[in-house]
Amino acid sequence: MSKPIVTTDLSAIFNGFNAGIFLLDQQLNIIYWNDWMAKYSKLSAKNVINHSFEKIFPELTNQRIHQAILNNLNKGLPATLSNILNNSPFPLYIQTRNKPERIQQQINITQVNLDSISTEPLCLININNVTAARAREQALEKQVIERKKAEQRLVKRTHQLQSALHVSNAGIFRFDIVLEQIFLDEKATELFAIKSDSYHDAYLKIRQTIYPDDLPLIEKYIKSSGKQRPGFNLEFEFRILLSGDIKWILIKGIVGEDSTNKNKYINGVLVDITRQKTEQNLLREKQAAEMANQAKSAFLANMSHELRTPMHGILSFSNLGMTRIESASKEKLARYFSRIHDSGERLLNLLNDLLDLSKLESGQMKMNYSRHDLLELVQQVINEQSARMDDLGINTECHYQNGETQAEFDNVRIFQVIANFLSNAIKISAQGSKIIFNIHQHIDSIELIVKDYGIGIPEEEMDFIFEKFHQSSKTKNGSGGTGLGLAICTEIIQAHHGIIGVRNNADGGASFYFKIPLCHKTEKTIPDVRNETQ
Repeated sequence: MSKPIVTTDLSAIFNGFNAGIFLLDQQLNIIYWNDWMAKYSKLSAKNVINHSFEKIFPELTNQRIHQAILNNLNKGLPATLSNILNNSPFPLYIQTRNKPERIQQQINITQVNLDSISTEPLCLININNVTAARAREQALEKQVIERKKAEQRLVKRTHQLQSALHVSNAGIFRFDIVLEQIFLDEKATELFAIKSDSYHDAYLKIRQTIYPDDLPLIEKYIKSSGKQRPGFNLEFEFRILLSGDIKWILIKGIVGEDSTNKNKYINGVLVDITRQKTEQNLLREKQAAEMANQAKSAFLANMSHELRTPMHGILSFSNLGMTRIESASKEKLARYFSRIHDSGERLLNLLNDLLDLSKLESGQMKMNYSRHDLLELVQQVINEQSARMDDLGINTECHYQNGETQAEFDNVRIFQVIANFLSNAIKISAQGSKIIFNIHQHIDSIELIVKDYGIGIPEEEMDFIFEKFHQSSKTKNGSGGTGLGLAICTEIIQAHHGIIGVRNNADGGASFYFKIPLCHKTEKTIPDVRNETQ
């Protein structure tokens, strides 16, 4: 047996290594054990030197590491054992935050001759910590695996996309916004029926097929897209004209930036949506026809009811008069004739309203425009209905600015609107209340607001109060009229290219209003302000 001596020279050399070093003699006794081995095995040199390898590491006896050491001592064969195949054979541990972790090891076995220690060859075992390297390898392996999976998914999705594009009649394009050059795949060139080898020439030919009214819109989208950051999504529809037929095209794209010249470009798809547009138009026409039919049925039902009521009154009271002409007193007969007169007047008013509404809706009622004073018209309406207001003790106020009450309008029809507003306000106002008229002149329009302090309009009825035969649920006690007045007012104001509306007041009651242009030549409809607060 060789003498187990650890020289100062060996310690000076191997204790500075960031790796494990120990020596075995021919009898497999450990004769040197450096500090790195002591640190990570928790076995000091004193406890292992002069002890056999089998005693210190009994679990490694007859394992591959044990066989490699024997081959080295007996035959001089060097060996390198990787962690992958040998699964970190030595019980070496590094302390982590949670628990000790076994060090991943690469082991080099070499035969050395140290005459100062032994005349026989010795076995030097060098253990390197490859934990970090192995972790990097595993991470890299994982990345490689994930990349392969991603490539497989990309290939699969590419095939799916190509199939979907083929079935959906869609083409792919790339458009350079700065150079105005476009690349089209085969499907996209078919959509525009063009064939060109030049990217720039292809864009010019596409412009020639675009419907003239849509070209400015497309240029606006392209210009605004050039100012957007990469990743901006755009989507719009436009028409093209091919051989006299109109086709609808849908563009879906995303803005990108060329890494070489920093030019903005759009990548996307072009889809022929002509069939969907045709189906949508047919569906809209069908729905419009159904709604018109429903409206017609509802109108006829309401009109039948409204006509039947006064006719029933006329027939009932005339029958009573005829059967009781000899027995009834003059007072009763006078009451019968009065009821017949009221019913007849109601019937006549209804027929007049229906005739007016029919003419207005068909555009057959001519408007006679001339310059008038809206204030004078308001005063005429107040005077006409003053008897009713006097009976109820209702007062009126009119607010305006001098010199700002004139405009061009049909005074007969606007008088009709104001009269309807005031009549409705009287019906829903309590005794002793007031009705306020406000006239405001704007830059190019004049507005009249009729404010009452009555019962107001239920919020759920706001959207329907201007429809034919609609009466507020708060006026169905007999105070309401034919239900056509506001519908007629709407037609009159719209014929003046104005707007009409109603809103409830914060202090009670409601305000009906209309706004018409100062000059009747203005064909542009005034913006709707129904949601404005007073």
